[in-house]
Amino acid sequence: DGSVLQAFSAADTDTTCLEWVDGYLYNCEAPNGDAKVHKIDPATGDLLSDWDFTDGFPRDATWDGSSFWIVDAYDMEIRQLQEDGGLIQSVPWPSPFDAGYTVLAVAGYGSGLLVGSRELIALYDRSTFQMLACYEPQLDYIFGLEWDGEETLWVSTGGAWDEHIWAFEFPPAGVDFDGDGYTVDDGDCDDVAADVYPGANDIPDDGIDQDCDGADEVACAQLTLIDSFDLPADEDCAGGIAFDGANLWVAGGENNRIWELDPSDGAVLDDFSSPDGDPSGLEYVDGYLYNNEPPQGDAGVYKLDPAGGATAGY
Repeated sequence: DGSVLQAFSAADTDTTCLEWVDGYLYNCEAPNGDAKVHKIDPATGDLLSDWDFTDGFPRDATWDGSSFWIVDAYDMEIRQLQEDGGLIQSVPWPSPFDAGYTVLAVAGYGSGLLVGSRELIALYDRSTFQMLACYEPQLDYIFGLEWDGEETLWVSTGGAWDEHIWAFEFPPAGVDFDGDGYTVDDGDCDDVAADVYPGANDIPDDGIDQDCDGADEVACAQLTLIDSFDLPADEDCAGGIAFDGANLWVAGGENNRIWELDPSDGAVLDDFSSPDGDPSGLEYVDGYLYNNEPPQGDAGVYKLDPAGGATAGY
């Protein structure tokens, strides 16, 4: 109903942009040319830290998950900044904004960047600043942009012409921004990156879900071989293996025996017959061995004294 739930004073005058990042508010202010960005605790309004927006006027800001993108209305550029204000890069206002338009608003869209000006909204790939789409919504002085992450672009306008909040369908139905043959409606999870679409080759461990299955592919790493040795007494397989903190225990199905081995060279330290035929699983717990055996369908689990012999079976 529009009720005020909380209010606190801004750190300075001439408040411009406002952005929410990981539970904190970041507020841009440019009083008398001394521009700063303030980090604020939204629960109390306390100023936690700030940093200078040197030689510029921070008109609007958006957070892409790892860095800020802030419009500088003085130097006609868009700055990419670290969370502590460290400069990553400065990008001149991209075409067509360099032809006389004034950039007033920015917002994130996947791996893209939405840029708003008077009567114009454009979508760019933020890695190359190639323009992917351009719209003329017939609005004067676009002061704010916000995409809801699904299908609505919110636009605020101001001045003496349009003091409104507008909601537009975005992305427009059926539009394939990156030209990869898939739209958002087709399941494209980042329609600004042409190498991201359902069924794409997912590069392991790069932090990007190229095939839009909800997760990044995980590469299988290679293991470094330290040592190896043969099983004892011509055993053809180890039905179970356990480590007691010092030595290895192996259940051998060929001879129906349980072997204690030196892990440095495989030498037999001790062995005893398994309680039943065909020993398989083996586990060492609190000084005892647990052995699973399924002889001729009559399966059993045995608790064994490592010195040899079953202490319980079930």
